[in-house]
Amino acid sequence: MPPEGQTGSSGAVKNGSMVAEEYRGASAWEKKILAALRPYKQLNGDVLVPKPFVVPSGDACWPSVTWGYKLGVAVRDLRTRSKNKARLSTEMEELEKLGFVYDVF
Repeated sequence: MPPEGQTGSSGAVKNGSMVAEEYRGASAWEKKILAALRPYKQLNGDVLVPKPFVVPSGDACWPSVTWGYKLGVAVRDLRTRSKNKARLSTEMEELEKLGFVYDVF
């Protein structure tokens, strides 16, 4: 099974329910933000999430743990935290792998 956000042999984004097992036991941060950013990037080509964006509920492209999640607000909060130097190094590493932009202005 390819890592979250990557496509399988069919070329389609992995079914969200299929990846739920990957996130069992993960931190809340991993379950929500990373689990939502990976398919967002796969679908949009970047992680420049607009503030009003909410993960669609019932969409198989997204892990079910992220359905209804206010991803745009979470991304804004991450950027705010980065300005206050309150982010963790593990968060930074994972976000950098996705190409996360901390300062969009």
